[in-house]
Amino acid sequence: MYILRNAMSNINRNKGRILLIGIVTTALIAVATVAFSINTTTNALKEDYKERFGSEVFVQPDFEKIQESNGTMMFEDMSNELKVKLGKSEHLKESTFIYSAMASGEDIDPIEDEKSANGNGGMSMAIPNDGGEAVNPEFQIKGYSHEKDIRGFANGERKLTSGSLTEEANAAIISENLAKENDLKIGDSLKLKLLNGEIIELKITGLYQDMTQEEIIYGPVMDPKNEIIVTFATLETMANKDKDGNSIWLDATYMLKNPDLLEAFTEEARAQGMPESMKMATDEMSYNQIVKPMETISESSMLYLTIILVFGAGLLITLSVLTVRERKYEIGVLRAMGMKRGRVARGLIYESLITTGFALLIGIMLGAMVSKPVGDYMLANPSKNDNMGYGVVMMNSGGNNDVEETKEFNPAFTPQLVAQVSGLALVISMVATSVGVIYVMRHEPMQILAERN
Repeated sequence: MYILRNAMSNINRNKGRILLIGIVTTALIAVATVAFSINTTTNALKEDYKERFGSEVFVQPDFEKIQESNGTMMFEDMSNELKVKLGKSEHLKESTFIYSAMASGEDIDPIEDEKSANGNGGMSMAIPNDGGEAVNPEFQIKGYSHEKDIRGFANGERKLTSGSLTEEANAAIISENLAKENDLKIGDSLKLKLLNGEIIELKITGLYQDMTQEEIIYGPVMDPKNEIIVTFATLETMANKDKDGNSIWLDATYMLKNPDLLEAFTEEARAQGMPESMKMATDEMSYNQIVKPMETISESSMLYLTIILVFGAGLLITLSVLTVRERKYEIGVLRAMGMKRGRVARGLIYESLITTGFALLIGIMLGAMVSKPVGDYMLANPSKNDNMGYGVVMMNSGGNNDVEETKEFNPAFTPQLVAQVSGLALVISMVATSVGVIYVMRHEPMQILAERN
């Protein structure tokens, strides 16, 4: 108890030197808190994205295998029936299907921007119909297996303003802009001509507001305001009548129970009849777009931490040695009075622990305050080695084009993080104190007193 009281008295007597050491220690702890919080958060995000993108599987052409075949393998699409059948696999957590069709208007005109309307901008999308004649579709018709997957509604780019998408046959919802352009309202009907020449009639049961801001390149068919949303059953019925399967197609997205099941699911698909020209693939592009910046942020933060810790630890050791050296005579007197080396060293360690304790309290609070601004800055500013920013657009290629953008950094503060920072601070503090103690303790008491005289 005496040693502890004496340590506190020494801190009070040597306020200037202790304050300097405390400031350096606090700065190191604050930097460590920021770096560890950024590293912890980015690692958690990486695991989350790995789980999401590793589990989300799409059916797509295997262009590499087709090219390697030197013309012996022809592209063969997978049938809609097989896609739906695979959706019942025991390896899946859930599956999402989106029926799509393109059509031209029989009694309805599309929304056109000024460039398209004047014919002086953009490009048209010419698609051959069943007769081989090139036609320019004006509308996209979509049928989603789950309402939650309807494009734009989840991220707020679209919202239903009136009516609803009912389950009745040929029910449809259209954009308010399209309804206004054609003087349509809920309860009215519209006629469309599919690519196979079939004319369908849909009944408007709801209107949605579209707030997307996209540059329309391929004409009105790619304008989200010209998208007509129908029930999944409506397009499924039409697809069953479409013998050639060229007018209505099905996009399938499968969610595996575990990313490790990809190989087993692929083998099951092959056994069920998936063509060799097709493959099951994850959305690697989106995964890399998200994860690579996160890895860069994590690596950068730890690199900065390492550099600062090296210089900071060196500075602390120097300050500790100088501080103990200035108190050499005091230590010599205590030793000459009979105090053992261990007790003297313990007193110095107590002083260091008390200083570190206060520095920890202040440093962690400072680190917690600046972690978010620092993380936001690193997200917003592109790396010198990377041409794209950290505000990354994430899109999946399986048909659901809702976009998520990582714009805001939310640092994670956990007991493990506090323990890591505390452990690091204690190690650095003990190393710095030990070097100073060893420097002085190698001398005998009488030698220390003689040097002072």
